[in-house]
Amino acid sequence: MKSCKNRSFRRTTRRTVWPPRCIRASPNASRAHGRSTNCRLRPAARRALTDGRTATARAAQTGVADLVLVDLARDYAQAGLVALTRALQCSDAAYADAVGLFQQAGFRVVGVADVPGMVAMLANEAADTVNQGVCSPADLDLAMEKGVNYPCGPLAWADAIGIGRVFRVLSNLAASYGEDRYRVSPRIAALHAAGRTFRS
Repeated sequence: MKSCKNRSFRRTTRRTVWPPRCIRASPNASRAHGRSTNCRLRPAARRALTDGRTATARAAQTGVADLVLVDLARDYAQAGLVALTRALQCSDAAYADAVGLFQQAGFRVVGVADVPGMVAMLANEAADTVNQGVCSPADLDLAMEKGVNYPCGPLAWADAIGIGRVFRVLSNLAASYGEDRYRVSPRIAALHAAGRTFRS
């Protein structure tokens, strides 16, 4: 199952648009388009990893209305759950198509509000806490795991998905909104420049 999820997610994120699919008249069966004449087309949503912009802003900038963003995860093969957000321009049918694809790949899907950065902001706030000398990265992650019941601390999560990716998401946030709360933590900026992680 792990390898199946991994392959499915790679297909989902690397291809910009999946081919249109048909749903047969029978509610319990579906086939790829072209294999049945008794079917109707479902709109295909374009899926992409979050990069710090909201789905709505990104859809407007790219001209892609049916856009669904996938939140960053530490390990998609192990996650079992994906968080999706849709652009305001996205049709209900296209969003349902995206949700269905992830469900067929074995993921539980959670819809989240179209807010900038999604969970990348957690890592940024955690990095600021460490940078202020409040605690060590290991202690902060432990506190979040035990105190808030997170499956993984935000700094370990940032290490796992890549400091560079987190840095790019946060940089886009800062450029788009210009507010201090979206400023990249100096700790993350330094680690990115040095090619290091919170634990290295």
